[in-house]
Amino acid sequence: MRIVATEFQPDFPLTDISDKNAAALEELLTDPEFIGYIHTNSERLSLLYRLSHLAGTALASKKVDSSTQREAFLHGTTLYETIGGLVQKDFRSTVHNSQITKDYFYDSSEPTLSFISLLSDAREEFDDALPRTKKVIATVALKSHGTLLVDYTVSGAALSRYNEVDLTARSLMADL
Repeated sequence: MRIVATEFQPDFPLTDISDKNAAALEELLTDPEFIGYIHTNSERLSLLYRLSHLAGTALASKKVDSSTQREAFLHGTTLYETIGGLVQKDFRSTVHNSQITKDYFYDSSEPTLSFISLLSDAREEFDDALPRTKKVIATVALKSHGTLLVDYTVSGAALSRYNEVDLTARSLMADL
């Protein structure tokens, strides 16, 4: 039995995962029980991940017609949060103001982009900023869901990253 481990990357998701982490994650993320365990613990430690996942679920249930496509989209969210849990390890440095986090997801006065526009922006940023992460998620998605659903899985991950980066910036601005 071979031991596979990830290395700490405190700048994720602003910087992409390393080649070493990409190789390790391609192996680790093939085990649904492992994903479930790490994802559950990541959401326990991060209010952002908990609320982002709930928001993604709500958006997907309203905007994605097929249950299979919704499942793939939410799998992307789960994979992204699992990767974050494995390489960040310290969620306090990500977002620390829980009121800002709650307001971000629940304040109806906040102008919202259309889902398609939001997803397009999220995908463009994700594809440009995290090509190795995208490849890992696409590889896992291909094995889990097949070719037709890879895009949905990557889109779920992209939206989660978009939320994390945007909310982190808002949290930092509030501290000034």
